[in-house]
Amino acid sequence: MSTHMVIAISSAIYRKGLSSLFSDKTFAVCEAETGSELERKLRTEQVDFVIVGQSLVSDMSLLPEGKFALMTRAPDKTYFLEALVHRACGYFLYSVSADLIRKAINALPGQCYLDPTLTSWLAELLTCSEKSYSNDKLLTLREREVLALKELHLSTREIASRLHISETTVKKHVHHILQKLSSGKNNLWKS
Repeated sequence: MSTHMVIAISSAIYRKGLSSLFSDKTFAVCEAETGSELERKLRTEQVDFVIVGQSLVSDMSLLPEGKFALMTRAPDKTYFLEALVHRACGYFLYSVSADLIRKAINALPGQCYLDPTLTSWLAELLTCSEKSYSNDKLLTLREREVLALKELHLSTREIASRLHISETTVKKHVHHILQKLSSGKNNLWKS
């Protein structure tokens, strides 16, 4: 049984190079050059894993949750956090090793492999965010998911759709978050 994979990278050189890594019989690879081509393949074909260039992602929720890795030229906080919310298996620069990509494809549920060259960027991201998230240990997993999506400036309706819950439930989570944190994040909740 082969793994059906979509490699969606706008650069033909990177796309073909990645495809060549998976040319054995254990993988059935198809390619996409644009975001709309990727969306069409995701809607019409059975896909086990997606390797996608960050620039082609317009809606992270279209990617198969827990079965994708993002590739990028430069890391982006918003894409990175949204990828984590959607349980990405990897977040890599284009210079990543083939071995690390293979590990991401075979990742256990909940595992996310990060490009080692992103370590200093991630450390800075965490250090800058430490104060705003210092009370997050008070929040449930679902409340942290709602908080992360609100910080991406998603509306209540969009959050409800992405988390497969009602808008009323999202509003209740927001209320609980505000009660627990009471930290001036009120400007995030105006939708």
